[in-house]
Amino acid sequence: MTATSISANRLRMITSQYSAPAVEAAAFDPIAPGGVDHFDYDLSADAAAAQMIETTWKCTFDAGESGAVDEDPQARIIEAWITNSIAVSPSADSEANPRPVTYYGWFSVARIGNMPPSAAGGSYRPVASTQFDDGRYCTASVSLPLKP
Repeated sequence: MTATSISANRLRMITSQYSAPAVEAAAFDPIAPGGVDHFDYDLSADAAAAQMIETTWKCTFDAGESGAVDEDPQARIIEAWITNSIAVSPSADSEANPRPVTYYGWFSVARIGNMPPSAAGGSYRPVASTQFDDGRYCTASVSLPLKP
């Protein structure tokens, strides 16, 4: 397994231990149509002595009352993978910590984006399903609004 190096300053990390096999995380800040971002569930606390052996991400779309349309929300999941370390490079204007920060643990990561302009005002629901080598499963989902 190789480390993941992400040069984005909007990496989403969820680091609290989940007390159930299924978790609804707090909503993310809106993403712009056409934008691409990395989303990350830190499942280290849940893994304990186990290792992550599989992760899959699925995505649905809710137009709400906006009239927004996305005919293929699953296509917004560009790729997904498991990693045990993530190096995050700071933004160019970062004064607080100008050096990359590396996190270690068990992470389910997905690159999500390329939402069509027709989906503006709607909300996506990316769901990560992860299996551990001791037979346990964990599912994490979140609301991801699209900027109008």
